Amino acid sequence: MFLLGIIEELVKRHRQIDAVHFVQAFGLSEAFPPAPLLKTYVEELKDTIENNVDATATSLKVCLFYPFFVMMSLSSGMHSSSVH
Repeated sequence: MFLLGIIEELVKRHRQIDAVHFVQAFGLSEAFPPAPLLKTYVEELKDTIENNVDATATSLKVCLFYPFFVMMSLSSGMHSSSVH
């Protein structure tokens, strides 16, 4: 059936919510039970959030501390050049 292929493709592309909409709209819950699709969606969402939080925290640290290190480098460079 054509719709089964569409749903399988949506699942492959990590679009479980869209897949569940199709499943519900066309009464295909026996072939594609919504609960496992939604569980996979939630697990992938958690992973994405955790990865983004780690990346954001690292970026935030760089943004906050980089100007401080640049200022320290410049000020220590000025001292050494003014001594000469």
